[in-house]
Amino acid sequence: MVQRYGIDRDFVRERQREVAREVNQHGKAKAREWGDDQLRGFVLRCTPAGVLSFGVRFRRPDGSHGRKSIGDAAVMNPSEARTLARAALSAEDKAGDTPAEIAQRKRDREEAERKAAEEAAAAAKSITLDTFLSGAYAAFAEVHLKTAAKNIKRVRVNFANLLSRPLASITKQDIEDWRYAKLKTGVQPVSAERELNALRGVLTYAAESGLTAENPGAKVKAIKVEPRKVVRYLSDDEERRLRDALAARDSRIRMERGSANEWRRARGYEELPEITARYVDHVEPAVLLSLNSGLRLGELLKLAWSDLDLNVGTMTVRPTEAKSKKSRVVPLNREASEVLSAWRKQSPGKIVFAGPDDKPMGSFKTAWASVLRSAQIENLRWHDLRHAFASSLVMRGVDLNTLRELLGHADLKMVLRYAHLAPSHLHNAVALLDKPTKPGRTALKAI
Repeated sequence: MVQRYGIDRDFVRERQREVAREVNQHGKAKAREWGDDQLRGFVLRCTPAGVLSFGVRFRRPDGSHGRKSIGDAAVMNPSEARTLARAALSAEDKAGDTPAEIAQRKRDREEAERKAAEEAAAAAKSITLDTFLSGAYAAFAEVHLKTAAKNIKRVRVNFANLLSRPLASITKQDIEDWRYAKLKTGVQPVSAERELNALRGVLTYAAESGLTAENPGAKVKAIKVEPRKVVRYLSDDEERRLRDALAARDSRIRMERGSANEWRRARGYEELPEITARYVDHVEPAVLLSLNSGLRLGELLKLAWSDLDLNVGTMTVRPTEAKSKKSRVVPLNREASEVLSAWRKQSPGKIVFAGPDDKPMGSFKTAWASVLRSAQIENLRWHDLRHAFASSLVMRGVDLNTLRELLGHADLKMVLRYAHLAPSHLHNAVALLDKPTKPGRTALKAI
């Protein structure tokens, strides 16, 4: 017996998410139907492939059961589907047993199916980019994309002029016009391509879902972007200045707290807690852990204490947080272990670097910029701490394949950039070819 529910937009959207999770976890979905509590016989149907569609169930005059498809739930809203279902069920109720009536019933069914197909096609053509982003694509992205919310926001912000347009009306020219306008404003090609790739992903899924005949984004050739040839890493002097700046920041914050309490004490106000712990806040331990582990910022922010084994000295990056979607184990060196052991006493929640609500912090942008100014270091992103980790290991003789495993890259291509190391290191390498002049001999003069 089919259980009955209120089949509306929210119900369909929730089932899309539910089915997408099943397909993602098990490779297929459980075939089933959900009945409508408004119209008996109207159902939402799920196939093992994870496709949701509207349909009807009915009993024929001879007592047998019949089924009929109404349309794809990704392109038709429940209200439209219910109207078509009511017409289909009415046609079945009026069907007779005579040959003429059977033939008429067949013609009526074919006509209803033709109209349903036409209406479904028309509905598909009318679905706007905005509607698709909020519905079917959001359900798909939530399960299959790690950065689902970020991708959807990126499309909404950068392609606001296309949101009200039907998906089927978006053309290659629209996309090329957008990119040309962006580049004219001074946006770097690599940035324009990044935003465009987000839209390409949305249009690809729309085409795969049958909402568009093709993906216009696939026809727009990507701009050839020269890769960064220089890997930004920390020189020994910069690393020393960075560490000094962190220590100076620590001392300054402690002094400011003491000064503030003196002011409060003199006026009879309640004093702030004295800072006696090793670290004044999250900044120094986060920087030191990054320098010693090579974690990406996203991996660092989502790191939980359950991912760490300080007794063994390992840190596990979960597949849900890794860019490659594969887990990896990063060994902890002495400094990283000491930093985490001390910070553990100050951060007792589930997340290593947590905000007030024990949820991952958003970023360290403000504090990071302040530390760099104090250290007089320019053009250093947080991500460059990962490069510093990698470059330091290579300059100390670590082979590229081991580095690949530590960084979590799928192949060696991404670590070949570290073949370009510090100039002094390269000079030392070629200097090995120099041969000292033997006593009593002079170098030949060029003729």
